[in-house]
Amino acid sequence: MNIKLRDYQAECINVIQAQSPGAYLVQMATGLGKTVTFANIPRQGRTLILSHREELVRQPLKYFDCPCGIEQGANHASPADEVVSASVQSLARRLDRFSPDEFDLIITDEAHHAAAKSYRRIFDHFQPRLHLGFTATPGRGDKVRLDDVYQDIIFQRDLRWGIQNNYLSDIFCRRVNIGYDLRGVRTSHGDYAPGELAEAMDGTADAIAQAYRELATGATLIFAVSVEQAEEIARRIPGAAVVTGETKNRSAIVGAFTAGKIPCIVNCMVFTEGTDIPRVETVIVARPTQSDTLYTQMVGRGLRPFPGKERLNLIDCVGVTGKASLCTAPSLLGIDLKDIPARNQDGIQGLLFDLPVKAASAADCPESWIKNVQIVDLWAKEQRYRTHNVNWFKMPDGSLVCCLPDRQCLSIPCPDELGRVEYFGQRIPMQKALDKAYQQLREGFPDNQQIWDLDIVNRWGRAPATEKQLAVIRRRCKGFDVSGLTKGQASMILNRLMSDSRAEGGGLMTAKAHSIDLSREDGHQYAVMLWSQGEGVRTKWPELKLLHHIENERDCTPQQGARRKRMGVKPGVPDLELPIARGGYHGLHIELKTETGTPTKDQLWWVEQLNAQGCYATVCHGWESAVRTIEWYLRLPKSERTEP
Repeated sequence: MNIKLRDYQAECINVIQAQSPGAYLVQMATGLGKTVTFANIPRQGRTLILSHREELVRQPLKYFDCPCGIEQGANHASPADEVVSASVQSLARRLDRFSPDEFDLIITDEAHHAAAKSYRRIFDHFQPRLHLGFTATPGRGDKVRLDDVYQDIIFQRDLRWGIQNNYLSDIFCRRVNIGYDLRGVRTSHGDYAPGELAEAMDGTADAIAQAYRELATGATLIFAVSVEQAEEIARRIPGAAVVTGETKNRSAIVGAFTAGKIPCIVNCMVFTEGTDIPRVETVIVARPTQSDTLYTQMVGRGLRPFPGKERLNLIDCVGVTGKASLCTAPSLLGIDLKDIPARNQDGIQGLLFDLPVKAASAADCPESWIKNVQIVDLWAKEQRYRTHNVNWFKMPDGSLVCCLPDRQCLSIPCPDELGRVEYFGQRIPMQKALDKAYQQLREGFPDNQQIWDLDIVNRWGRAPATEKQLAVIRRRCKGFDVSGLTKGQASMILNRLMSDSRAEGGGLMTAKAHSIDLSREDGHQYAVMLWSQGEGVRTKWPELKLLHHIENERDCTPQQGARRKRMGVKPGVPDLELPIARGGYHGLHIELKTETGTPTKDQLWWVEQLNAQGCYATVCHGWESAVRTIEWYLRLPKSERTEP
């Protein structure tokens, strides 16, 4: 099939061809064309494609122009087939039909499932030249480790990259509670049992139609749980059309929808893969799922850019799920909400890349703090990690934080699919990072072992909380029931209250003194900016200027040189310049970091100026870089703009 590849798809293929024999992982976000990419890898022999779900087995074959076969159910591939597409469930029972060297290339689609026993049985049987795993699911190595399947991640293009490079639309995320209760629905093959799910969703059509009327914008695609529910929803939306597997005139309906003649399509498991309707401006997910893959495919139908389309409006229909982990917008970034109290989840809405900070804020509540020990212990046992009994706090993004005195904390980021983390500038296995952190705590904080050592915490923590502890918690956590708290649980709550912090990138940092409320309703836009080691993350808010780390006079403009001289900065001494961001500095949190631990006069001057303008600024000893800033920027009207 003659398809013109995009630049990044061709780049991916070039990277693959440069690899020596082995097993490698490729991550490419939904909507970026991973199937087209792996279908265009030059073949040097027979190719095997493995799919986790049976409905995906036939889909890749339309991109090949050679003899293809299917190994699934009643279908059997022939020796003449150059490409064989198989379901994992079927092939695992038919391995005796194939010799170990039958295939030169094995492609595992949805490779985040590759650690399962059924996959391992197949991988152990075959001896290909290359084994490539493709996945659209973001890397969360704290959930499933693939380091014993793949040796390296050789290519990554995630959702953020696709949006920033205009291949995908930005996403604004909303949650609407439509009143369903899934606590009695069984899980089958990793997702809700279809029949039971349809029954539990009965009676929700009115609420779904109301969500459409109140929140949808432009051409809307609704995913329903059954044909009956799809028809019920469509009857409540004027002009809506229903598309199911039995719909005969599907292409005509899609054409009318694309032309703007049909405002809304309600479908039942039809547009989850391969449907190209760029006009879709709103996606309503009224089909609850625990499958990351199915959820990203539903959202993916609205990710294509289209003239006049500002962004995708994503509406998650939620309800009561019990212990099950329901996929919603944060799942697109690998964020799990199951350990966040339901009362806090409704606030996790807004632009997609604002959600990690909001989820972290929602998780920072007493209910999460006191059960965190069990969460970390279960995670460590599942992943076979030794935590050395360090009192880690597990954040929604998978990172670990250990709170210490004087508003300091030690942090380890979430591992990638191969179980590796970036820790103090080095990419190392997660276990090695845990070992290093334990050594740092023993050597750097021996006098605070009663805080970070769980063995000690558990010894004194069983006693009832003191009245002094309870008084502080009542005052700081209004509405939280303190009855029955132990001294250890109260201590965890107080530690989090006194050390409200996020440490990203791994290492020791000074904690935030407070968080900034993002719930304003005055129409101002917020942007979250993260600078690490002097480099600015790309942003669509061009009025934000980057921080500059000035090493010496040769790097200075005349104005910068004059400022350095005015502030008494000695020649050759690095310092920090904060150019003016339009809108002033109100609402910022700034951390100015030094390598020596001694603030420069210039930094102290900036702290004074920034604090006077309504932000919180500190100077502290940080990592190797001179500056690491987490900046909350509130765009202000011109009348309120100020410059130091």
